[in-house]
Amino acid sequence: MDYYSSFLNGFRTYIRSVVYGGTDGIITIFAVVAGVSGAALPSGVLLILGVATLFADALSMSVSDYLSSTADAEKELVERNAFGRDYDSDTHLIHTDLMRIFRNKGFSKAEAETLTQIIAGNRELSIDLMVLDAENCSPPHRPLVSALYTFMSFVFFGFIPLALYILLLPSPAPTITTTSGSDFSVKVTENRVGLEWTFYYGTGFTLMTLFALGILKGRLTKSTVKSNWWNGFQMVSVGGAAAFVAYLIAYVLAALEGWAKSGADPLVV
Repeated sequence: MDYYSSFLNGFRTYIRSVVYGGTDGIITIFAVVAGVSGAALPSGVLLILGVATLFADALSMSVSDYLSSTADAEKELVERNAFGRDYDSDTHLIHTDLMRIFRNKGFSKAEAETLTQIIAGNRELSIDLMVLDAENCSPPHRPLVSALYTFMSFVFFGFIPLALYILLLPSPAPTITTTSGSDFSVKVTENRVGLEWTFYYGTGFTLMTLFALGILKGRLTKSTVKSNWWNGFQMVSVGGAAAFVAYLIAYVLAALEGWAKSGADPLVV
């Protein structure tokens, strides 16, 4: 139980990377699947484009997370050095800052004075408190670990729309055509109806996963039950909207391309 609690607390440190990576991963790939389906492109195109996008975007986002986390760490180091100089040169200023911190946390004046007297004697603890209290500063974490969480979360959640598509992908249907005499040929074509149903199943499962990801976000941030449900609906709304836009644009562009080639009405299938 202690190991589980320790792991969960450490995991919460990187909740931003997990949620951002997972959300961006599943929504990005879901939009790719929706776009390919809207354009009625072959399943091979979907898989190639989906997998390539999955790993390229995962790498890009993890590098961005690393650079952002490194910048935060550098900012924190500057803050620590500044507070360290204040601690070494101006004891009265340190006492004043600690008093303000504790008073803002709701402690009485007597309690704040007691805590200040105890903590002010510990240099590192005093600096830690002042750094955490500074605007836009957060608890320290390792940039490389944060980037790895982002990459793994992006790949894991982003693979869900593709994985279900692979599992439910219908087999190609052979079509036999005959010519004069006994000659015949076999042409393998995709079952478009089966592909459409695969997309529908995948959409439902992906939306459920988005809802679960929103619930996970709420649980890890210790939100209320009502907030957990709201987080889930937010994830579903954003993911659904992105997929709808991708599907609609791909459908219209594919129809326009067909119209340009045949001269038919572009919106009549």
